[in-house]
Order: sequence, then C-alpha cells, then structure tokens
Amino acid sequence: MLINKTPHQIILRHDSNSSVVCELQEGDVILNPELPEVRCKVNSVVTGTITLDGKDYPLEDTEFGDVENIPEPQPGVLYVVSLLAAQALAKVGRFDFVSPGRLVRYMDGPRKGQAFACRSLVPQKQN
Repeated sequence: MLINKTPHQIILRHDSNSSVVCELQEGDVILNPELPEVRCKVNSVVTGTITLDGKDYPLEDTEFGDVENIPEPQPGVLYVVSLLAAQALAKVGRFDFVSPGRLVRYMDGPRKGQAFACRSLVPQKQN
C-alpha cells in the first residue's frame, strides 16, 4: 500500500505506457495527498544580495533540519515523500519512505519542465 504524504497529488505511470503526454492515461494511478504532509524544517539566513534590473534579491544559506509529521510504521505500507525527507529518515533507520523517480514532464507551454507524473518510486538504501 502507498500513502502520499506530500502536499500534492502524485500520478504513477506504469512503464508499459510509454506515453509522455501530460494528461491522465488509462492505467495511471492517482495518489492523493494525506495530510499532514511529511516535511523537513528549513532554516535560512541571508548572507548577501544580488542586484538585477535595479532590484536587490537575497542570497541565502539554507539548512534543512528535522523531519516533521513522521507517521508510525505500518506493515506493508510505503509512504511517498520528497527525496530530501526520505534521505533524512533513512539516516535514522526508517526505510518505509520512498520518493518519486523518473518524472514525466511537460514538454512545452506555460508548465514546461514541471513534473506531471512519475514512472518509479525511489527507496533509500540500507547501509
């Protein structure tokens, strides 16, 4: 069983469907988010600025902290989270978290480059 703990819908497209069309296809699996989402805390400190077209934009040093909203392990359940959260949780011995892999992306239009679906899920390796 898969439980989506990201803040957005995930579409899982099977490898047997080679389509790169960014619309729902027969056989796509839709994983709706189940809140609360699992996230890494973020701490940012402004370290400088860059000026573009007369406007200053901050440069930040970002550190990722503890993972929030970690669900209890359940037999036969994998939780879908961001790669960053899955990597952090693997460091503390939780290997029931996976992240989206091999993305199907929009090829043109205003959403060009954004992810639409994924073709795999990425588990973290146990050392």
